[in-house]
Amino acid sequence: MKVKTGSTGDGQIKPGDVLIIDRSVTPKEGSPIIAIMDDELKIVYYHPKKWIHTQHTVEMWGAITFIIHTVD
Repeated sequence: MKVKTGSTGDGQIKPGDVLIIDRSVTPKEGSPIIAIMDDELKIVYYHPKKWIHTQHTVEMWGAITFIIHTVD
């Protein structure tokens, strides 16, 4: 999956990066994942206990297992 817009606040994932997603694994707490939030795919960090108290509907779509960065 190629990142089109947006990024993570820590700069770990940026537009143009290629993400390898594995939908068969359970991510570790704090790992980057692809989640469905408000009918859109978003890059978020896996903190399911925090999602209980959010106004958004959050569904885990897949775990990000590799990040391929573009060369600037």
